[in-house]
Amino acid sequence: ARRALDLLRVSGELAEREGVDTVQVKHVGAAQESIETDTMSECIKTLPVQSKIVLCSMLLLSSSGQKVFTSSAVINVYRELARELDTDPLSHRRVSDLINDLTMLGIVTSRVVSHGRYGRTTEIYFKSPTNDIRKVIMNEPRFQECSILAPLLK
Repeated sequence: ARRALDLLRVSGELAEREGVDTVQVKHVGAAQESIETDTMSECIKTLPVQSKIVLCSMLLLSSSGQKVFTSSAVINVYRELARELDTDPLSHRRVSDLINDLTMLGIVTSRVVSHGRYGRTTEIYFKSPTNDIRKVIMNEPRFQECSILAPLLK
């Protein structure tokens, strides 16, 4: 019920800004997108530092043109980034747990892919465009000062 009221309120505000007397379907769609963006931003702001570093690692891989990346690639970038930020890197298992947490929050999507006798790996990708995620993360001073993250400031 609270979500429906929020959606109605934001839809009404958008219609009012346009100077229209009735709320239209386009207003509801825009309101829903706005609410989802705000919810994700708040979720990211409240993440622990280590989770934010893992998320930054994924953003770096994404900014280099990769749409889908493996957990091993994320962990390798994470370790380098953690050292750069003077943070003790977590174990492989713990970083995998943080990736699963980000998946549960709906920030990223991950799936286990089997390669037969060559083992299996977790593939990770962003559900939605990364611009909003990048803006929230890069607003934190600790990440703005990191030279490795310079590509994300653009």
